[in-house]
Amino acid sequence: MTKNYFLGFFPDQQSNFAIRKVVAAVGKVFDGQEIKVRWSIPEHFHVSVMFLGNNLNPLQKVLFNLKFRKLILPKFEIGFDRCELGISRGYKELIYLTVKVGGEQLRDLVYTLREKLKIEDQGNYIPHLTLGRVSKDLSSEEFKNLSTDLRNVNGTLNISDIRFTPNNLLFVESNLNTYKVLKKFDM
Repeated sequence: MTKNYFLGFFPDQQSNFAIRKVVAAVGKVFDGQEIKVRWSIPEHFHVSVMFLGNNLNPLQKVLFNLKFRKLILPKFEIGFDRCELGISRGYKELIYLTVKVGGEQLRDLVYTLREKLKIEDQGNYIPHLTLGRVSKDLSSEEFKNLSTDLRNVNGTLNISDIRFTPNNLLFVESNLNTYKVLKKFDM
């Protein structure tokens, strides 16, 4: 089975619980239009910082850890703003929380890590937390209707109250069903 490796931050328990409430409310929007969604497992909610690749070999893991030794990670808060659909034109099915607080710090961290780890630029980094993915190609009308409904429900959810301050940047191995923290880098 293919394994994926990434760096990211997991919300604390209180924030995770609040995010679950958002998913329950947002789920009603999709249920109301009979649109099936593959929701993220709540224990896997995270803000990705960087995808590191698939099936890293042991030497790559050791080299990765060595490059991290002298890196100083600043502590900062991450807070969310609203739930949206479609992070880009090519990725319309993503349901996610936008990052309002800590977005600039996350972008700075991504650029620092790309330089330190010698990872080629992976394009624009959009800080977010994935809630789920729509299980079908949405028509323009479905996308428009769902986006409008999400805007309306956002006003009732208090998403901007969901904030957490991570203590560690986590190096995670995933096969999409399970997540295993390989290393914690203190902040």
